[in-house]
Amino acid sequence: FVTVEDLVGRRVGDIEDVIDLGVDRLLAARVEHDLPALPKPFFAMVHLSGTHAPYFVDDAHAPFRPYTHAVTWAGQNELHAAYRDAIVAQDAAVARVIRAFFAASGDDPALVVFTSDHGEAFGEHAAIHHGQSLYDEQIHVPGWVLPRNGALEPAQSRALAKRSRDFVTHLDVLPTILDAYGVLDDFAATPFVRRFAGRSLLRDERSDAPIPLTDCTDMFPCPVRTWGLTRGARTLTAQPWDDAWRCVDLRTQQVLEGDAECAALREASRAIFPTLPNGRRNL
Repeated sequence: FVTVEDLVGRRVGDIEDVIDLGVDRLLAARVEHDLPALPKPFFAMVHLSGTHAPYFVDDAHAPFRPYTHAVTWAGQNELHAAYRDAIVAQDAAVARVIRAFFAASGDDPALVVFTSDHGEAFGEHAAIHHGQSLYDEQIHVPGWVLPRNGALEPAQSRALAKRSRDFVTHLDVLPTILDAYGVLDDFAATPFVRRFAGRSLLRDERSDAPIPLTDCTDMFPCPVRTWGLTRGARTLTAQPWDDAWRCVDLRTQQVLEGDAECAALREASRAIFPTLPNGRRNL
């Protein structure tokens, strides 16, 4: 277990205090050093943070210019450039970690699961950064699964390929990993798996249950009261200034009216959210 304080050698009050040190590169170097010593088989989780605001930019490798870290409405394009440059820097760290993982794994079966925690807004729907809405720009994240050396059975690989254009969520990550380990159907796991809202991406089975979404939790209090539901390509959302739900098609980004799937989500919302974010009853 390694913390950012281990990497920089001192106490850290906030990640913003050390973002300029390139902590993702420091972590990638630590991964390279530590992985060969781990007993096999091993599970490794690497949490990079350079693409989180205020965004780490390596000025020597910053193709998107001009860039700024200042958050202003007038400077959104430059702020977006810094975000894109941060992705360039993090891509290099991700590649370094994966190379180290495959080197340590050798010829053994290995699986990489990659995702991110949230998207980022740069003026869309009158927002900057994240945490204010459930629109596509804030909830759409990268995600991929990379097997190596026979880590997946042929049927699992086929199922994964079929899911490549599906709308999936982070709730699918845990069952996917357990399935890859071959323990998802284990008797001891049954009481827990029954409560999973997600499904393994290595199987054809899917869940039709709508998934509640909110940016209001005990760990991260909501900067803007926002909640709703998602299922497939539809997201139902409302913010404090909305007197009714908005239903968005995630493929087209259009707000829909008179859509049967949206009507079903509105009906399902009544059992989950007694009120809209503005306090109005969810009728």
